[in-house]
This record gives sequence, C-alpha cells and structure tokens, in this order.
Amino acid sequence: MKFKNTNISATNTIQKKYLLIYFVISILFMLCLSTSTSPLYNIPYAGDTAMFQTIGKYWAEGSLPYVDLWDSKGPLIFAVNALGYLLTGQRWGIMIIQVICLFITLIMIDRIISQYITGKKVLLFSLLFLGAYSLVYANNCTEEYILPLLTASLYGFTVYIENARKNNYVHNPLWSLLYGITFAACFLTRLTNALGICGGVFVIVCMLIISKNFKNLFQNAIMFIAGFLILTLPFLLYFYFNHAFNDFLYGTFTYNLEYAGNSHFKIYGNGILAVLASIFSFMSGPIVAVIGIICLFKKSLLKGFMYIFIGLLPFIWFIKSNGYLHYAIITIPYYGLIISAVYKEFIQKNKKSKIIKFCLCQFVFYNVLLEFYIQGKIL
Repeated sequence: MKFKNTNISATNTIQKKYLLIYFVISILFMLCLSTSTSPLYNIPYAGDTAMFQTIGKYWAEGSLPYVDLWDSKGPLIFAVNALGYLLTGQRWGIMIIQVICLFITLIMIDRIISQYITGKKVLLFSLLFLGAYSLVYANNCTEEYILPLLTASLYGFTVYIENARKNNYVHNPLWSLLYGITFAACFLTRLTNALGICGGVFVIVCMLIISKNFKNLFQNAIMFIAGFLILTLPFLLYFYFNHAFNDFLYGTFTYNLEYAGNSHFKIYGNGILAVLASIFSFMSGPIVAVIGIICLFKKSLLKGFMYIFIGLLPFIWFIKSNGYLHYAIITIPYYGLIISAVYKEFIQKNKKSKIIKFCLCQFVFYNVLLEFYIQGKIL
C-alpha cells in the first residue's frame, strides 16, 4: 500500500535562518530559565530536579535506580540526567539535552502552525508559543524531555486530519511508530503525560474502523507496538537482568497510580496572579475542545472529534491532579493550534483588528514577566 506524501511541500520548508533563530532562542531560554542546570546560576536547587540529578549522577557512576536511590518517576528522566553528567561531568551537560529538546519542539511548532498560516507570521507565532511555555516551565522536569515527541505527534495528528479525505482516511503507519515511541516515553516518565496522545490515537482508530480500512488499522497497530518496544524494551531488560524489575515497575507505574488516586487540585502561590497563571496554564485543552465543537458545527467531524479528545482527556486529569503548573507542559503545544485558529478566523478575515494583533505581540512579554514573578526571581 502506497501512502501519498502528506508532509510539507518544498516551498513550505523551514528556512535556514529560522532554524538558526530557533536554536539561538533555545540556548537563551535554557540559560535564563533552567536555574538548576544553567552555568549562569550557582544557587542551591531542590525539589524534583535535585532528585533527578542525584539519581542520574550516581547512575552514571554505577548505582542502580530504585535500589540504591529511589524516586517515583520512570527511568527515562534519570537516564537523561545520567547522560548529561556523562557528557560533561557537570550539571550543565543536562542543559545541552534541554536545548536540543526545545529546539526540536520549536521546529515541530513551526510545522503545526504552517498547516494553517504561511509566511513570516509562522516564525512570529512559533515564538509566541514560548510565552506560554515560560509560564509553566519548571527546569529539568519530566515533561520537557517528552515535549518534542508530544509536539511531533500533535503535528502528525494535524497532518492526518488535514489530508485524511483525499487519502481515503488511510493513516501512514510511520506516524504510529512515532506515537508508540511517544507513549513509551510517557510510560517511562509519568504515564498521565500520554493522555493527549491516547485521545488522538483513539480518534484515528475509530476513523479507520468507520472507513473500513482494517488492513491499514492492523499496520498502524503493529507499528505502534514496535515504537513502544523500541524505547521500553531496553529499560525492561536492563532492570530485569539487574534483578530490579519489581522495583522498577513499582517506582514507574504502581506507586504513581496510588499517587494519582490520592491527588486533589489546588493552586500554588498566593494572589490573583497565581490564580490567573493556573487558569491560563490549564485552559489550553478546553480551548482546543471548544474549537473542536465549532468544527463539528461546521461539519468538519474528524477535526472536531480530534480536538475534543486531545483537549479534554488531559484536562480531566489536570482537575484531578495536584495542580502543579508544569503538568500543563504536555498541552502547551496546543497553543500553536489556538494561535493559528485565532489568526485565521479573526485576524486574517478582519484586516482592521489591530487590537488582537497587539495582544498577540504582548503575549510573550507578559507571560515571561509572570513566570519571573512566580519563580520569585525579580519580585
């Protein structure tokens, strides 16, 4: 079975100067905001990043996670930190990986927005994404390392829904390989990070069943499983042969189910800014779901159901979770879709809407300022 090239055409590829801009901004972003790994800071750090770095550093030196040192996260986050210390012997080695992850994420955001908008505005709106990201960013957290995969998968969803009809709703199995790898990365960090992916894959499966593309459904299922095993199997074998499989399973999966079952949403911080930060951070999912409902009214059923499921599943988890802002990182790429929709429906069709344009231009500034406030860096 042949699959049509539903990717971006040669005339719509990323310009080299844009790639350079994304790379430089990725470096600057991490230098300024990743206080626990940036060489610009020499301050004590605590919380999750301290635990991840400690376990990662000692894993690089021969200790065994979940046996010699324990934390309730999947081994992928410890492996990333271990690799950072292997690269440089210092914590800023981790920042190299962070820069690469953000750089890939920005490229994927660029590709998502390019599905709906062309020209220099793609660069502007891709950078506006950083405003939302800076608001919820928590340096060296699990979500930032799977963000490139989540964003690439979201791009895969948009490619499918924008080209499904002309391809008779056939879905390219190579995307399912990516979805499987992404699901594995979520399993190996925090399984709830995969809720958006689960929603999108569910809609694709339903679409293939409805369109009676059963052979294609089987191909995609095989590739999804293969992708999951590619990333998961090495960790399974490693802990099995080191007689720590049960410890690995408890720290990665069982304990986190217990933790999630006893979580309750709460707002961290005091004052109206903390409330606004929480609302803004966790609302990307519902906003995308609302856009999906609008699509249903416009009889764009596949896009509508896709947006609804990828938007609402993570949000349901958010309102049942402890409400840490960095949980919202998994849905921050949705702002690429939101920005595109706002521009396409309100700005592009109304050339006099300078107020909306001005608000979008202020997006980065005010969210970065709010991030600094919450982190206590300037106020």
